[in-house]
Amino acid sequence: MLLQAAPPPGWSSQTIGSPPVVGSVTYDAGTGRCAISGPGHVIDTTSDKFQFVYQTLTGDGEIVARVVSETVPTSYPHAGLMLRSSLAANSANIEVFATRHLGVVFQRRATNGASTSPSSTNGSRTPPVWLKLARVGQRVTAYTSLDGVVWSAIDYVSDPALPATL
Repeated sequence: MLLQAAPPPGWSSQTIGSPPVVGSVTYDAGTGRCAISGPGHVIDTTSDKFQFVYQTLTGDGEIVARVVSETVPTSYPHAGLMLRSSLAANSANIEVFATRHLGVVFQRRATNGASTSPSSTNGSRTPPVWLKLARVGQRVTAYTSLDGVVWSAIDYVSDPALPATL
């Protein structure tokens, strides 16, 4: 087993905003699993505070992840996928995430500095669950799956305020 205290090759990690503690990332090359310990408890309102593992996306693309569990007993822990216009705490973004309490949630911050607003939830799907965000042209669609093979669309945004390169 080869564990490294860093994100997978080709990925970067950064603490977004000013949370009270800094998060960490551990990658297991043997299993391909990435464990993210996040300090943040805020990915909403007008400014975020969380641990972000990312890579640049130019044009169309998709990202898929399986949220296996959430182990932090805070009031609203969640883990998922996000497209952000920048690494600034108030960046425009689109996110799909899983929680133990609400299931899968799709939300966005339409412009930099705006308030984040959820648009859809699927309370029947809680971790472990597969998540996917796909961008094709000016449309970003969030999906969920129980097996990583058969996908169900949750919702979409057809006019995201995100640049061509994220």
